[in-house]
Amino acid sequence: MFLTLIFVVFVIFVVHHLWINRKMYQLSLKMPGPFMLPFVGSIHLMIGKSCEEFMRIFPEIASKFSSPFRFWLGTKQYIIISQPEDMKIVLNAVECLERGSVYQFIPPVLGDGVLTMSVHDWKRHRKFMNASFSFSILQSFCPIFNDRARMLVKRVRDFTKEHPQSVDFYKFMEGFTLDTVCQTTMGSKMNIQEGQNTEYLEGANNLMICMARRLLNPFYHLDVFYKFSSLYNLQESGKKIVLGFVNKVVQRKRAEFNASKVEVGWKRNDRLPQVHIDQLLRLADCGEKSFTEEDVITEAGTLILTGFESTALSVSYCVLMIAMHPDVQNRLHDEIMDILAGNSPDNLRYEDVKEFRYMEQVIKETLRLFPVVPLVARSVSAPFKLNDYKIPEGVNIVLAFMLMHRNKSLWGADAHIFDPEHFAQDRIERMHPYVFLPFSGGPRNCMGIKYAYLVMKIALVHLLYNFEFSTDLKLCDLKHRFEVTLKLVNKHMVRVKPRKSNILDSI
Repeated sequence: MFLTLIFVVFVIFVVHHLWINRKMYQLSLKMPGPFMLPFVGSIHLMIGKSCEEFMRIFPEIASKFSSPFRFWLGTKQYIIISQPEDMKIVLNAVECLERGSVYQFIPPVLGDGVLTMSVHDWKRHRKFMNASFSFSILQSFCPIFNDRARMLVKRVRDFTKEHPQSVDFYKFMEGFTLDTVCQTTMGSKMNIQEGQNTEYLEGANNLMICMARRLLNPFYHLDVFYKFSSLYNLQESGKKIVLGFVNKVVQRKRAEFNASKVEVGWKRNDRLPQVHIDQLLRLADCGEKSFTEEDVITEAGTLILTGFESTALSVSYCVLMIAMHPDVQNRLHDEIMDILAGNSPDNLRYEDVKEFRYMEQVIKETLRLFPVVPLVARSVSAPFKLNDYKIPEGVNIVLAFMLMHRNKSLWGADAHIFDPEHFAQDRIERMHPYVFLPFSGGPRNCMGIKYAYLVMKIALVHLLYNFEFSTDLKLCDLKHRFEVTLKLVNKHMVRVKPRKSNILDSI
């Protein structure tokens, strides 16, 4: 009798599940995708796989199906797309503005900020936060970028005097970018490159690791399992360090902000350049009450954590590609010397940076091959049409930039080869506007696009003015792992040689 009751309950549960998800299962019958089992989907392809194995397996699975194709992970359905026209539809559809369910693991770490919040709140926050990346504010950041880049050059030079062998260049870049992001976001000098506040760097790195590993382990999607894991303890310790620092700076800046209002009289329409935290505090103080104090802490923490690692990785990949391709390096150095016209790069201005056109090609080609955020997910809030398919509410759509950027049908037979000419002006004019999306696209794209290009160019100008790079690594040998961002298993191993003609300039 008891077994019969259990069986009946199980049958009712199965029928109920199939009924409420019937539209998703109907879509699965029409759309191509890997073999799936009831309730577990295609989890057999992913379970137990490391972050490195995921980066190998995912392209192999995708190569067997045309875009879009479906993939079930447990009881969640994902639609994978990798064609520019599909990207354009999804990124601009009002039914797809909600972040995918996988982003649920970010709020427990950083809070619910503009990166993860619902469309209604996101629109309000995004509208006000766009001011933090205005032209005048980006201009005001150039002295900070130059100052930190000079320290970067000093660190690299001092290190290579004692260590002529290959070095993982990312170790230099993460300190540089965390310094610059903290100073432009919080108005506080972290001096990571000088060996200070290194526990903050470790805490920030640990948070990124925890989010990635939780994302790829279906059992850790459940709090009951995750909170008893070692990852949870690592997450909480990192969170305490990172958000504790942000909170402390916010309180100090709030006191300074209130004092300045009393002393000089604050005007809401003041458009003087300010670091991001000043902008956020103004939003929290304005009559519309668009931001709370908690919002300020969340958004500042999000800007720091997402900004420092993505920029550090981007420049590190650039340096590695430059080291692999001496002809590209020589052309870049020639461009730098022509534009600087005998001057040092110590005081690069926003207007100067725009002149480095070949460098922009090199950066874009690097981001094509190595999009720092290789996958983005969106959740479908209402049924909509994608090609010949009607996508029901509740489905998650994964935008696979990493697949699209290396698709030979889109980029030619040399899609897997590093060639900055992919972004020559004549090719850009023929390019689909959604075929290259290193910062996503549509209304919910990355706010910091111009910021990222600016800091990357300034860093590379300083580095290439002072050093030559070489490496033993080959493009075909590179292996990656997924940790929310695209990490390099081989590491960014390069040899650094000072340029003799510029040694005296830098003393």
